Amino acid sequence: ASIVASHFKPEFVVNVKETGKTLMVDYSNIDALKVTEIGSAP
Repeated sequence: ASIVASHFKPEFVVNVKETGKTLMVDYSNIDALKVTEIGSAP
């Protein structure tokens, strides 16, 4: 897996190689994380 954070917004992108999923995580509310799956090319 790899994680890339933003310097401008409370977000980070997680790329999970084993599952092929890419996730965008918004941690502006640490008690209620918002996770969005981003479509990726096969």
